[in-house]
Amino acid sequence: MRAHRSSGHHLVFPWSEQYNDDDDASVPDDSSASCPQLCAPYDDDIDSNLRAMEKDTAQRPSPDYLDTVHDGQISAAARASLVPWMGRLTHRFELAIGTLHRAVSYVERFLSARALPRYTAHQLSLIGATAVYVAAKYEDQETVFKLDAREIAGYSKFTSVQEVLAMESEMMVALGYRLGGLNTETFVDHFTRYSKGKEELHVQRLTRHVATGH
Repeated sequence: MRAHRSSGHHLVFPWSEQYNDDDDASVPDDSSASCPQLCAPYDDDIDSNLRAMEKDTAQRPSPDYLDTVHDGQISAAARASLVPWMGRLTHRFELAIGTLHRAVSYVERFLSARALPRYTAHQLSLIGATAVYVAAKYEDQETVFKLDAREIAGYSKFTSVQEVLAMESEMMVALGYRLGGLNTETFVDHFTRYSKGKEELHVQRLTRHVATGH
């Protein structure tokens, strides 16, 4: 299916129509997620470190990369619609809870650092799927036993294994091999890390739901 051109000059891509019909899929359920390591004596230091990392421009996307790097050829709508498509990918392979947030961060940082050779739905889906692949391996080492470049290529339906591996290498370089940057899930974990009671865990799940936008 061809990308639709909006009333402006940029492209808008109907992801859910193009790549799969799994519209009922959502992000992974976090009900069985394990709590992060608790280190109460170091809470203040951990919080200070997170705040310092948050200000590190090398690990943050440019706020206006759609215009400054891509000259408006990627619309905000196309970028936004890519996220739920990536979410369905994390759901399909039951990836770790933080995978989607980290993958979105990788996409934004990559697009902040790289202009694209062509602005097509194929190219953006390749970037999104590869970001999920890289983030999944960062979040959970067990991912390598259930997800590889062949699975990523198969989900995208038209992206080859070679393209996925080449994009993975390009993405690593663009990110400066710095994969541990902060994302929404980092702060959800940090501020709800002592949640144990039923109501507190409900708040934690609700926070993740709101943060994900699903």
